Amino acid sequence: MDACTRCQTDISGNTFFYTVARNSYMFGFFCSRDCALESEHNRHLKGTVLRVSQPPSTHRDLVLVPDPSMLKQYNEELEKRKLREKYF
Repeated sequence: MDACTRCQTDISGNTFFYTVARNSYMFGFFCSRDCALESEHNRHLKGTVLRVSQPPSTHRDLVLVPDPSMLKQYNEELEKRKLREKYF
């Protein structure tokens, strides 16, 4: 069963789904554009919301669904790296 990453609505019967794209990767399955934009994944990724015109089951191996805390940690480390490069 495929469910929306944000609101847990069943999207397995849908003929399309939304995802957040960043650096040629796709993150999460979402039932609507609003869910994708307001998700915690997008808050850390600041990616582009894409509508994929295929059922979620066809893209199960291509879409990553990382834990939001891992994304937060990655985002914090990226900011630290940018500051180090800027000042050192």
